[in-house]
Amino acid sequence: MTRPRGRDVAAAAVFFLLASVLFTWPLATRLSSGLPDLFDDKLTAWIFHWDFHQIFRDPLRLFDANIFYPARDTLAFSENLFGAAVFGFPLYAAGLSTLFVANVLMLLGMALSGLAAWALAREVTGDPLSALVAGVVYAFVPWRLAQLPHVQFQWGAFLALLLLFLLRTLESGRRRDAALFGLFFAWNALTNVHYAVFSGLLVLLVLAHGFLARERAIFFPRARAVALAGAIAILAVVPFYIPYARASRTYGMVRGEDEIAFFSGRPVDFLTAGPQNKLYAPLTQRWAHAEGDFFPGLTALLLAALALRRLRGPAPERAAPAPPPRRRIARGIDALIGGGLLLAAAAALLERPVLGPLKLRDPGRIVAIAGALAIVRLALAFPRRSRYADLGDFARRTRVGRVPFLFLSIAGLGVLIAFGMHTPFYRFLVQSGGALFRAIRVPSRGIVLFDLALGVLAAWGLARATAGRSAVRRTAAIAAALLLLTFEYRAFPIEIGDVREQPAPVYRWLRTVALRGGAVEWPMNVEIEPEHVFRAAVHWKPIVNGYSGFGPPRYSALVALLAEPRIPDSVWAAQRELGASLLIFHASEMSGQTKPRKYLDALRRGISLGKMSPLGVFPRPE
Repeated sequence: MTRPRGRDVAAAAVFFLLASVLFTWPLATRLSSGLPDLFDDKLTAWIFHWDFHQIFRDPLRLFDANIFYPARDTLAFSENLFGAAVFGFPLYAAGLSTLFVANVLMLLGMALSGLAAWALAREVTGDPLSALVAGVVYAFVPWRLAQLPHVQFQWGAFLALLLLFLLRTLESGRRRDAALFGLFFAWNALTNVHYAVFSGLLVLLVLAHGFLARERAIFFPRARAVALAGAIAILAVVPFYIPYARASRTYGMVRGEDEIAFFSGRPVDFLTAGPQNKLYAPLTQRWAHAEGDFFPGLTALLLAALALRRLRGPAPERAAPAPPPRRRIARGIDALIGGGLLLAAAAALLERPVLGPLKLRDPGRIVAIAGALAIVRLALAFPRRSRYADLGDFARRTRVGRVPFLFLSIAGLGVLIAFGMHTPFYRFLVQSGGALFRAIRVPSRGIVLFDLALGVLAAWGLARATAGRSAVRRTAAIAAALLLLTFEYRAFPIEIGDVREQPAPVYRWLRTVALRGGAVEWPMNVEIEPEHVFRAAVHWKPIVNGYSGFGPPRYSALVALLAEPRIPDSVWAAQRELGASLLIFHASEMSGQTKPRKYLDALRRGISLGKMSPLGVFPRPE
């Protein structure tokens, strides 16, 4: 492994900044007037600004955000995004708008993801030019572009960097590398909850590979340094995760298995590239599924296949078989695995959760345990006719090489996570892992690990294919590969939704008044609430409204009252119980309502019943 030079890093940084503009065009021309998505992007824009607003005002109450009033820990209803938000703090301090900073952070997240994957590929291939391919695959693969409404998933830089410094620590044992691993492990967890859980599985896989493939005397001291750095990182981020546990207990926020299964990937998702991709969408959208779009393009797949072909060495000499005691234990494990699989098959065929004294919630649990036992069995001894003594011998002497085999394993881990509840292994984690894996609503996003590994392997294939050629020919071949990737990935035209740069006059007024309790904004529905949350960054007053992955029960009850054909008079008591003292009625937002007059009728009745009194009217240009 080799270290990149500063000049290479600077050139790669410029490349990926320009690439982030290219792949999201025309977003760079609309930083202050539009968003790629008018729902989740408005939520994340508000979250970024709330992190800046609150961390310097009252950091101990960071999670008591000013939406869903009077509920507590409302920031924990979504991602807190703090690790990405800090990059916007100087821009907020300079007075730039919520909208502008959110768009800049999206572009920056994509650029840094590409740069981090480039650094990882540069480390393992030693080729800074070919490594550009890894960054393009990782940062701009169709799945990533399909995630434009979810800004946090553009921030994959720290996932790649923690892997880079984890590999460096196991290779060199340097404390600096271990410290940087811990830093990026923590930063990743502060940026994206999904990536935090995925990175934990990634680290376990890399350590298991190191345990098998390295000398024990070298591996254990370095693994202890990794464990220490990881433990410190976890302690550092625990305060950011306690509110999630507290909110889950308070509001019963638990993901059901059916919901997790719906957002689990399927093999057919590898055939879809998302509606944004104008090259493949007409051919692949027939198989589209929510949160799918795994197809990484033909160029990346062909380059990765080329890497495996070029890296493949001669067949190794046959190793001496494992010692007899280990083979005897392995045969005993074989018997356990066989018996367990027969039991699982019987339970599945008979559709009975109880077989004699055994209670089986899911026969797949037996399959998952049998799979784990199979790994233990192979770690003890391979079958007698194999060229390898055991799994450790295979990891050390595999024909593709130790490090390429690791990246193949990472790709496999990404697929396993992405398929989620459709595999017995992830289902076992959800059923047995408590709140940790139930916090992951969309397991299919684990495909990010596959894309990272694929990008590195593709860069490796390009580096091997162009090695030994003249500088001109190498540059031309690499440029051709990058052009092919761009042709496959670019998502023109990305639609940018219009967002008013200037907030409505009522919000500027609200910023200036002392408010007792909170404000409630009408109408309340899924289409309108993101705008109310987005504009909450103008005044920072508490509002009953909200938009997130969860809603408190009393908020949901109020929304249900307002959704009735005739809004009942009990709505006034419900709003008072929530602590609302001010009602803002947006007449201009009524165009999408099926029965707009019901709000006007409710207002007239409220005034006549003495439930409220008008304060004023704030005209808007439209």
